[in-house]
Amino acid sequence: MRPGNKLRLARISLFITLEDVYLKSKRKLSTSKLSRIERGITIPTENEKRIISRILKVPEKDLFED
Repeated sequence: MRPGNKLRLARISLFITLEDVYLKSKRKLSTSKLSRIERGITIPTENEKRIISRILKVPEKDLFED
């Protein structure tokens, strides 16, 4: 499964919207950037991976490794 798909499934399973992730990231990750990451268009930086995994409470390796 693609990392973007894992990310989207984790987010949806927590009933968290892209806007929620944006707000919980203290506005460091825009909704458009998050959407591009989920669709596999953009590869997140290491810092973005840490932020996303912290918000979704899922280890980075579970979200971003194939």
